[in-house]
Amino acid sequence: MRCFLLIFFVLSPVIACAASPCPAQIGISESTKVIPPGFRVFLEDGTKERLLIGMEFYVGKLDISGLLIPDPIKKFQTIWQFPKVQPIWIICDYQDTDLTLAREMPSETSSCTVTLSDPQNGALTGQRLVSSTKCW
Repeated sequence: MRCFLLIFFVLSPVIACAASPCPAQIGISESTKVIPPGFRVFLEDGTKERLLIGMEFYVGKLDISGLLIPDPIKKFQTIWQFPKVQPIWIICDYQDTDLTLAREMPSETSSCTVTLSDPQNGALTGQRLVSSTKCW
């Protein structure tokens, strides 16, 4: 992730990250644990691409007790302000799978804004997809 320094009107330095903290899509391979008698597994393509549909942030441990609640949600935008307590973790959620990705955020990150797409504007799945993310 490439980060750069921004100087705002009040000349306060802020770290802004040029890339999303989550991959926009991931490949998922499907398989079955048990094949019922008389059946064969048939997959046209063993790997399916799953698109990013959301993010969650945690402080400390990756369990429900550390889940951070975002600021009031605007129509398609969610903003998280992070406490000074570290570490802050991000969970990346993808469509049509229970698989998620998790990683620790850089210690200088103090907030993130996640913007979702309008499901009526081009999202083939009918789900809202993450269209942009900005973390400072």
